[in-house]
Amino acid sequence: LPACLPACLPACLPACLPNDERRPGSVSARIALALAAFLAAPAAAQTGGTLVSNTDQSNGAGISFVSSDLANAFTTGGNAEGYTLTRVDIPFSAVGSPSFSVEIRSSSGGAPGASLGELTLSGTLSVGTNSFTASGGGIALAAGTTYFLVLDTTASDAGTQWRLTNSDAEDTGGAAGWSIADAVRWRAYGATSGSWDTLNNNDALRFAVHGYARELPPQAPQATQARALEKTLAGVAAQAMTSALGHIDARFGDAAPSGALTLAGRPVNLAPQGAHSTCPSNAFEENAPGCGGWSGSLGTDDLLSGSAFSLALGAAEGPGGTGLPRWSVWGRGDYAAFEGSPKGIRYDGKARTGWLGVDARDGPRVAGLALSRGVSEADYGYDGGGGTPAGTGRLETTLTALYPYGRWTSDGGLELRGVLGAGTGEARHDPGGGARETGDLGMRMGSAGMRKELPPFEGIDLAARADAGTVRMKVDDGPGAIGGISANSWRLRLGLEASRRFELDENDAALTPFAEAVARRDGGDGLAGTGLEVAGGVRYSAPGVEIEARGRVLAAHTEDGAREQGMSATARMGPGAHGRGLSLSLAPRWGAPAGGAQALWRDGMPQPSENGTGLAMNARIGYGFAPASGGLLTPFAETGLGGGGGDRRLRLGTRFDAPRINLGWELTGERRESANAAPGHAVRLGLELRF
Repeated sequence: LPACLPACLPACLPACLPNDERRPGSVSARIALALAAFLAAPAAAQTGGTLVSNTDQSNGAGISFVSSDLANAFTTGGNAEGYTLTRVDIPFSAVGSPSFSVEIRSSSGGAPGASLGELTLSGTLSVGTNSFTASGGGIALAAGTTYFLVLDTTASDAGTQWRLTNSDAEDTGGAAGWSIADAVRWRAYGATSGSWDTLNNNDALRFAVHGYARELPPQAPQATQARALEKTLAGVAAQAMTSALGHIDARFGDAAPSGALTLAGRPVNLAPQGAHSTCPSNAFEENAPGCGGWSGSLGTDDLLSGSAFSLALGAAEGPGGTGLPRWSVWGRGDYAAFEGSPKGIRYDGKARTGWLGVDARDGPRVAGLALSRGVSEADYGYDGGGGTPAGTGRLETTLTALYPYGRWTSDGGLELRGVLGAGTGEARHDPGGGARETGDLGMRMGSAGMRKELPPFEGIDLAARADAGTVRMKVDDGPGAIGGISANSWRLRLGLEASRRFELDENDAALTPFAEAVARRDGGDGLAGTGLEVAGGVRYSAPGVEIEARGRVLAAHTEDGAREQGMSATARMGPGAHGRGLSLSLAPRWGAPAGGAQALWRDGMPQPSENGTGLAMNARIGYGFAPASGGLLTPFAETGLGGGGGDRRLRLGTRFDAPRINLGWELTGERRESANAAPGHAVRLGLELRF
């Protein structure tokens, strides 16, 4: 069609006019011919301007095409989308009967490499400046990359000369960041391989490179917004992985965590009364002297960012608590801020997450399950090109996830760690003036790592660690820009831990400063590049008490705008040994409330639920102390909340364990309520003999 239009339009359009308007010189005929010429004119090729040139520099000696191929390197500027080379101008001081070709080649080991395209002489070679043009749309060049302009001689000719310059400067008016190398490379003509040598005079060939900087193709507004949403969702996913690994990592210690309750960064006394503590039970509320009590109003962020608990379960099970896995239930809340600024996109968000978990440890093994519930809000903006703001929006997410985790330690002291995660929730998108969009959110996460203690150095304990983690979030369905978006983020880390313990007195109190340096590599749809993460803090420990303050910062990263930092403080106060002090038990279940005896005497397998389906929960709290006669006496209260049938159960009682004779008994009073029956009451006495 482009070839036909110039020939047919001048003849066709006048023929379409009425007979009285077809005569030459009429207004209608002149308009028709002008329109035909306009429509038929081919579009001018985009040649751009001068990218780099040294043709105006001092005119040095000439170099002839006698018996060599010639080459001169040049380096492109920093435009992220690269450049297109359309033409090279070369001044000749003499012309004979040459036989040669002009090419652009890549750089390989500092010498010309593979050919990227050949340039064709425009017209006839003559003394003066000659233009060599790239075919098609030009030759694509990457940003910040070195290439070679190569004259490949195919026959000896002493009568043709290409001028050199002894100046190391480039002409003004070129593109930013471009340069021409100050040396000519040569090799014997006709060669297809072999080394390229440098001329001893270190002069440069004179030439000018023309073309233009490429730009991102225009995107539809919805496609641009979807890209901004993807980057923002990647930031949310990375923060979810950071939160999970940070909290679960703390559960992999060698010792079973002691009992602890921390609210807004302040410890709450859980120690038993009497000989173990002089603090009254209401010390937290009334600022009792010497107990560190306090009072005041708390915000949601204060509670989330500085609150945690860790309590031992089943402390009275077994003589002295030995021979059985050590169970503990733990909880924590965190508040985090995250931001990023990938090219043309900005996001700034906050996340709040609550954690509840239970784990058991037995020798070298630790296994547990954590449940999290989190919400996040992130505002984002994106540019329409050239830094011009084009749109803003807001992404909100809610996510409920389960994380099974485990650790195993070999006889040689090598720890292997693993964490998996899966969750579902909802993503809500406010596109900034448009209709609100909602979609179903899914999350998958996995992490594996190892840790190895190293020989101490000058009293400093050392350990090396490495881990790899990946997370994926996806909106399965939804309207508008939110539908089908997904984001992946992965991270590799390799670090060194160092700590030193300082004994403070004969009561086993100690102060332990610690530090950690981690090199990491990030990738995926969000943060990408290499960085250095630094963490440090101090830990105070004494019998039954442990206080720790920790800080973390991303000290350096190759991606602009990458910022991460965090702080935490934890205080723990342990209950007494062998079940003395406070104990707590939480037991969620789904379906039939069957105990061991009930399951044993049933004729068939348990059904999903006898009183409807749904989630049920049993909770138990007790306080153990040792009477003068020996053993362990534990008064307790227990409640059970049923599923769909609305069942409720309350038990009050006491349990006595006598480890010396392997005997235990339990006396309880019980009240049961149900939506389908009158309340019932019972008194129960149970005996247990261990052998």
